[in-house]
Amino acid sequence: GRGDRGVLLDACAVIGRARGEAVSPEAVQAIRAAGLGGGIHISGATAWELSMLHTRGRIDLRPDPKAWFR
Repeated sequence: GRGDRGVLLDACAVIGRARGEAVSPEAVQAIRAAGLGGGIHISGATAWELSMLHTRGRIDLRPDPKAWFR
């Protein structure tokens, strides 16, 4: 199925989901399926971008992004 491949989320998608912003039902379904199958992934560049935005106070993510990458 579709979730077997996993999904790669960019910074905007991660920030939006963390803030509870609305996304299409299809996107929610794909993310949920990936979480049960191939996994939800982000690139190293996205991890760096989120960390920089959080450290500089431009976004507030909970838990702290450091906890996400242990």
